[in-house]
Amino acid sequence: MIWLINPITLLVVYIIYTRSSGLFLKLITVIGGLLDIVVNLSWFTVIFADIPQELLLTKRIERLKKSSGYRGWLANQLCKLLNYFEANHCV
Repeated sequence: MIWLINPITLLVVYIIYTRSSGLFLKLITVIGGLLDIVVNLSWFTVIFADIPQELLLTKRIERLKKSSGYRGWLANQLCKLLNYFEANHCV
């Protein structure tokens, strides 16, 4: 089951979320929210080498965008990716 909980799965669920509506949107929102929390607190703690101050990855990315070095660069790239699928998701 651990192979299912990873950043790529989170991205796929996010893309589905941006293209969903109605009852399916609500289901994807719940699944995506839980996956977001788990991936943020596990994978992205290692990737960013940063203790999380936020539950959700987007909020963490928004904070780290202002950082210098690889954290800021990576946060900016991830923000661009999120905004590609949903305008102004990451500000």
